[in-house]
Amino acid sequence: MIAMMGPLAVRATLLAIVVLCGCRFEPNPGGNNSGDGGGSGSDGQPPGDTIDPDAPPIDAFVFPCDPTACASVNGACAPSGKCVIDVDGNTKFTCPAGLYCAVTCDNANDTCAGGVDCGDAIGCDIRCGASNNNDTCQNGLVECPTIGPCNVTCEGDHACRNFGVACGAGRCEVHCIGTDACQDGGIRCNDSTECIAECTGANACQNGGVGCGVTGSCTVQCDGTSACANETCTGAPTTCTFNCCGSGACGATSPPCGGTCTETNNGC
Repeated sequence: MIAMMGPLAVRATLLAIVVLCGCRFEPNPGGNNSGDGGGSGSDGQPPGDTIDPDAPPIDAFVFPCDPTACASVNGACAPSGKCVIDVDGNTKFTCPAGLYCAVTCDNANDTCAGGVDCGDAIGCDIRCGASNNNDTCQNGLVECPTIGPCNVTCEGDHACRNFGVACGAGRCEVHCIGTDACQDGGIRCNDSTECIAECTGANACQNGGVGCGVTGSCTVQCDGTSACANETCTGAPTTCTFNCCGSGACGATSPPCGGTCTETNNGC
């Protein structure tokens, strides 16, 4: 058959045979017949492959992160897609629109003293203060995204005081920990579909309390003298529980939210 072909046809046919032979299927190139399908690497990874320990799981959602927008607030895009910012200043911080910001304000007393604005973000993780830093995020509202999820920790004396924390319509989890933390503002979950709030410390969330809305769920822990006193609920959530520990905790109205919520004293 080959003898009847022209020179070019012969060369093309031989080339095809070489390619086919070189591409034959090897079910176990590493010679391991254990059935695990592993390659030549000892852990089943192809040679030379490495795993980034900071990368999210393969099936995890990755948020869209614009490196330029993130860098404009001295942040960096993490593998999760969150814009990570360690704030070093005592003015208001604003998350760029369309980003999920992970904001830390704990470098010193008064960090982010003008508050944090995540109103136009798609999500926010906000940490104001630490056990050894006070007055962080004070004198300015800590504002969550209008729609997206929000996680806030205000830790230290007077953290997030005077304006408190305002949640949006998404899931909102807020922890106010320290003397006067979130005082004179409290936690406003009035529009949230799910609210989880903690106010721990003397006067934490006092004069504002934890405001629950008319839909979703509201789970509140108030632990300390006058913690969560004077809440400002706008109605009766589908599920509403206040756990009140300490003299005057949750204020004079019992149960809270105009008597519509369940009040417990677990762990008091």
